[in-house]
Amino acid sequence: SSATEGEQPGQGPPKRCSCAWLRGRPRLLWSLAAGALLSAAGSVAAYLALPQLIIEQRITAAEVDISKCILEIGPNAAATIRPTARFSVSRHVLQLPLVSYTATVHGLKAEIYFRRRSDGVDVRVGSLVSDSTLSIDSSKDMDVEIRGDMHIAGAGSIAQMVNEFVKQDTVTLAFAAKVDISSKVWGWLSIPFYGISVTKSLTVPAFDDFRHKNVALDHLVSAHGSPGALNVSAVAQLFNPSPVTVVLRDSFDLQVYSQYLGSEYTMGTLRVAAPLTLAPGDNLPSGRVTVRQTRENGPAMAAFIAQYIGPQRGYSPA
Repeated sequence: SSATEGEQPGQGPPKRCSCAWLRGRPRLLWSLAAGALLSAAGSVAAYLALPQLIIEQRITAAEVDISKCILEIGPNAAATIRPTARFSVSRHVLQLPLVSYTATVHGLKAEIYFRRRSDGVDVRVGSLVSDSTLSIDSSKDMDVEIRGDMHIAGAGSIAQMVNEFVKQDTVTLAFAAKVDISSKVWGWLSIPFYGISVTKSLTVPAFDDFRHKNVALDHLVSAHGSPGALNVSAVAQLFNPSPVTVVLRDSFDLQVYSQYLGSEYTMGTLRVAAPLTLAPGDNLPSGRVTVRQTRENGPAMAAFIAQYIGPQRGYSPA
């Protein structure tokens, strides 16, 4: 038979391009484009949100404690804090289904807060800057220490925290940071994550107005008396239940009171010379007490001396 119009002799009908087939179906084309766009958006959302959720879950399950912290209060109440935090997570917490990975966090900057017991408000203490490198391997337990330096927000916030630390039995601290993480999945696929939020809070023991162990006299060093006054140098026993070493670079005075017949009477002053270091555990700080007798505190002082010396019954026969 003869070739139809548009056909070359010995050839079949011309082939139609698939692009032309799609152009002839605009609804299908728009559906495919929308599907591709949604798939890309879902991938981006998963890339942004999934690591954040995974890391938050791991951080929540981690054990964080302060292994060492030095709070140094210097002249004019300026303060510096040098904390060391211990961060431990078991490999069972780090593991992900069907995925093995390693990750590295190169330093961090975190905002540090303490929770005020009276109203539950988080008060900013300052910023912690650490150059420590944190390495994570999903096949291994993690137990590392992170060291850093605190930049204090202001004298008011540190004064509130110290006051809370002395009066309360515990103090809750919190930190919030954003970190950049470089990771490798299955040992070869590099995936970076930027601006991952990390938050954690921990509760540490505090002084509780020295209720754990009452402040007690360890021994007298010397005493010098004059009419109406007595200067006594002594060493006291003072227990620090917290993990924080407090270093006071300023000398300070404390009022000494004694209770007598339901009232408090001023007996004198306690002078503590700088520097005073209170490390975790038992401490033996020294100071000088100046006792001054006045018309107002005379009866209270006599009662105190009688109580201290005890009843006098003379000497028993040899």
